[in-house]
Amino acid sequence: IAYDMVCYGFQYIPACKQLADMFAHGDGMPKDIDTAVTIYQIACNNGDNNSCDLARNLRVQNQNR
Repeated sequence: IAYDMVCYGFQYIPACKQLADMFAHGDGMPKDIDTAVTIYQIACNNGDNNSCDLARNLRVQNQNR
């Protein structure tokens, strides 16, 4: 909940990345690739190039399933 509030409320990149990682790996919550991509994209839009790559890679992996 804290990562969610800080990511969406303040667009704080480290919180967004942590939250996206949790969704991508199902760590502490059900795995949800679409949500992970959305959150990585928030970090990407705020200037984090690594998150852009992670979002792109997850999209490609999800399409190949």
